[in-house]
Amino acid sequence: MKRIIVFVLALFVVGVSYAQKQKKPKINAAEKARSEGDLGTAKEIIDLASEYEKLKDDGKTWYYRGLIYATLDTTSNPQFQNLANDPLKIAMESFAKADELGGDKEYFLTAPNGLPITQTQQITGLWGHYLNQGVQAYNAEDSENAYKYFQKTTVVQPKDTTGHIYAASVAQGMEKYDLALEHYETLLNDLDYTSKPLFYSMVDIEGTVNDNTEKALEVIRRAKEVYPNDKEFAKSEINALIKLDRVEEA
Repeated sequence: MKRIIVFVLALFVVGVSYAQKQKKPKINAAEKARSEGDLGTAKEIIDLASEYEKLKDDGKTWYYRGLIYATLDTTSNPQFQNLANDPLKIAMESFAKADELGGDKEYFLTAPNGLPITQTQQITGLWGHYLNQGVQAYNAEDSENAYKYFQKTTVVQPKDTTGHIYAASVAQGMEKYDLALEHYETLLNDLDYTSKPLFYSMVDIEGTVNDNTEKALEVIRRAKEVYPNDKEFAKSEINALIKLDRVEEA
């Protein structure tokens, strides 16, 4: 008899536990927790919601998830700073999914003054936050953090040139040339940014630092397409050809 009772009780506990797991998360409660600074609760609720059958295809779920993870990335409270790995990446992926599911819908929160603050405005504000942090770190001669924050701006607004320019410049100043080249190549190849300083920097890194004269020559010739009358690029091309023992061509 005792075994039967224990078995029934075990089934009851399992049933209650299962029911609790299936309880519908309240995404508004997640956002409320975020706005009140309880990021642990906010994350717990929104993570459940993003996997819950009736909420995982709702764009608003992913909008709130984006807000919560963005707040996890910007919080100064050490209690919440290690709740997620790369929360900014998760935030931007969540915002993108909200857009995908919402179509033309623009998600928003209502400010204390009663005006809406849209997802687009919030993302712009996030970009501005990282840019300002980067500038402050740079002015304080903290290059590591300056680069970190400028890099974050490129995650938030990958098609904006400002963050890439600043990140590349700081990386080059720290002699992290591979990182600098990544940003320069993104600017040149993906964002169609073709300033003279960019070409000069790329030629210097490829030709002097990496000792890759062939690659430097490629960059020089791309620069000449944009600036055909620039004498410095013409001289650089001749010097590169001589270095490559292509004297007749030079």
